[in-house]
Amino acid sequence: MLLHQGVRRRGGDVRGGRRAADGRAAPAFRRPAGRRPRGGQRGSAVRGLSGSGRFARFVVVGGVNTVVHYSVYLATWLVVGYLVAHVLATVVAMSVSYLLNCRYTFRVQPQLRTFLLYPASNGVNLALSAASMWVLVEVVGVHPLLATVLGGLIATPATYVVSRLILTSRTRVPRPRPDESLPIGRTW
Repeated sequence: MLLHQGVRRRGGDVRGGRRAADGRAAPAFRRPAGRRPRGGQRGSAVRGLSGSGRFARFVVVGGVNTVVHYSVYLATWLVVGYLVAHVLATVVAMSVSYLLNCRYTFRVQPQLRTFLLYPASNGVNLALSAASMWVLVEVVGVHPLLATVLGGLIATPATYVVSRLILTSRTRVPRPRPDESLPIGRTW
């Protein structure tokens, strides 16, 4: 069936009239080497997942992270108190969370720069979850074992946004103005 501009679908092999060097039909879409998708396409095209797909993976990683966090919390809360145990559990679970979010959620290589910035996302998580835990335990009267889970659920959306910004941002290299000459060699 011919749709438009020489593109055939379902049984036809013509895609825009282009053919590969060996005579086979060229793929329907191939981005030229070295070109990145524009604007809003960057995240999903580069990582191969939609925003909702990444958030779903983030939630799965969060589940694993919750098991790690809760295990450390259970092992320490009677000894050091619920807030200190929560902080210790968050610190231990952060390394697991960083690696899983790099590899599984956002599909990026772990780097020293992002590892050093990653505690900012966990800082947001720690602040929101600890504050909500305090309110749940001290004001509402929820048991500390349930409050740690509820506090994590409350903090999840904000933590996702900050994690995505940290792990998928690219370092910006300043470009010379049109009237400046190009630097030669390393500039740092």
